[in-house]
Amino acid sequence: MVLPTGRVEVYGYCAGSDLAILLVMIVTLLLLQFPLKKWQAFCCYLSAIALAFFINSLRIALLALLIAQHNFKSFDYWHGDGGGWIFALITIAIWGLCCWYAFIKPSLTQTESI
Repeated sequence: MVLPTGRVEVYGYCAGSDLAILLVMIVTLLLLQFPLKKWQAFCCYLSAIALAFFINSLRIALLALLIAQHNFKSFDYWHGDGGGWIFALITIAIWGLCCWYAFIKPSLTQTESI
């Protein structure tokens, strides 16, 4: 990303792959607890990976704005573990709510009515 005051380069850890791997592990645990159809499981994996990279791109944009404004103290916080874990928690919460309302809640109500 090129800014008027410089450019931003995203390396390994900041690329979002760690968050995507974390969500894939959570999806695997979810599927062990709630057996879903194959297409639902695929959608869970795909949405987890896509959401991880999307939310991480928002984090990178925030970091770029902080650098452009020369706000290095805030940059250090959001670039470090504290800010990174906040974005991870937000990502997991959004993904969990989406999967709950899309797949798990409907399957629970179907089994209760039988």
